Amino acid sequence: MSSAKSNQIIPLSKWEEHFDYPTVSQLRWYNFQNTSDFNRCVVRLGGRLYIDTTRFWEWVESNYEK
Repeated sequence: MSSAKSNQIIPLSKWEEHFDYPTVSQLRWYNFQNTSDFNRCVVRLGGRLYIDTTRFWEWVESNYEK
């Protein structure tokens, strides 16, 4: 699995094939709760959820800075 930041859109169900963190269930929870405006990372196409990795890592950095 890769932890490198790359510019791609990944189906939510395939997230764990590309990244170790966070889990699919955590991503679904963030989306359901719209935690810290998480929905800006989500792309909805044909009833499926995709994660824009560039926006996701920007979201992580902006919400979890030390």
